[in-house]
Order: sequence, then C-alpha cells, then structure tokens
Amino acid sequence: MDAAADGDCFVMAYRVAVELELGSTYAGDVYVVHGVVMHPETGRHWHAWCEVDEPVEVPWRDEPVIIETAIDRSNGLDVELPAVLYRKDGRVSDSEVFRYTLLEAQEHMLRTSHYGPWAHDHERLCPR
Repeated sequence: MDAAADGDCFVMAYRVAVELELGSTYAGDVYVVHGVVMHPETGRHWHAWCEVDEPVEVPWRDEPVIIETAIDRSNGLDVELPAVLYRKDGRVSDSEVFRYTLLEAQEHMLRTSHYGPWAHDHERLCPR
C-alpha cells in the first residue's frame, strides 16, 4: 500500500508529533496514532493523527485526570478535538487503533522506511 498516494496523514502525524514534542503548549505525552476509519465518501481506510494525553489537576482527586486530545493536520485540516469524539466521529474501533510514542514511531520508520501503517497485520485489518 502506498500511503502517500492517499494523502499526507501519515507524514503529517509524525511531523506534528515532532513539533509537539519540541515546543508544545501541551504538558502531556504525545503519540502518533494509526487507525482504520470509516469515511462517508471514501469508506474504510487507514488514517493517522496525533493524540496528546495531558494531565489535569483536579482539587478533589489524588491523581490528575488525563485528557486525551486528537490533533489532525493532514490534508490541510487543523483539527483539535477530544480523542473520544474524534474516534467516534471517524467510527474508529479501539481494536484498530495503534498508538506509538515518538521514539517508537522513529524506530518503525527506520525499520520499514515509511511513515505507516506499521501494524503487523495492517493488510488484514483494512485491505486495499
């Protein structure tokens, strides 16, 4: 599968993750995320975006609450939504989502020479 032919989401997810790691206003962990989405016009296909897990202090809790934000800047978009809403809108199944730290993403890129998808059974999950 030539991910580049389908848009720039895999490249942009990586680039945005690097930007967020280097100088973000977010205080949390950054992930490159690959998942199978259901688009009303193009059907099921692989897509990539970033997610940030940001800890938020709540006075009445001993532990911070983690707020997950999805960030998608692919194909000219500039979307930042709660991850649960982003995934729901894209009809993304949790079993078809793969989150990678920036280091893990870099290791996969070096091993495969591409930006993704990297799931070992990606063709079975969403064949072309």
